[in-house]
Amino acid sequence: MPMPKNAMPKGQGKENHIMELHIDEEVRQDARAVFSRLGLSEEEAVTLFYKRTIAEGRLPFGRAQNGAARVKKKRMNERFAEWDAR
Repeated sequence: MPMPKNAMPKGQGKENHIMELHIDEEVRQDARAVFSRLGLSEEEAVTLFYKRTIAEGRLPFGRAQNGAARVKKKRMNERFAEWDAR
């Protein structure tokens, strides 16, 4: 039986999940250019990011040392709290 066009094949007994991300288009395009130079698709790059995060038990890059990162994290936490309250 043919697989529907929008279905993703299962990989080695593990289900794949579709993620929806909201990201600035300029950031996405810049990242896609880097991934392309490295021979990666967006999906492959995200998968590598997740696997590296798991392997290291933390984000696989250093934290920003400026206050802007703390402000952004605070805003993200506030947004998550808003979503949880719904």
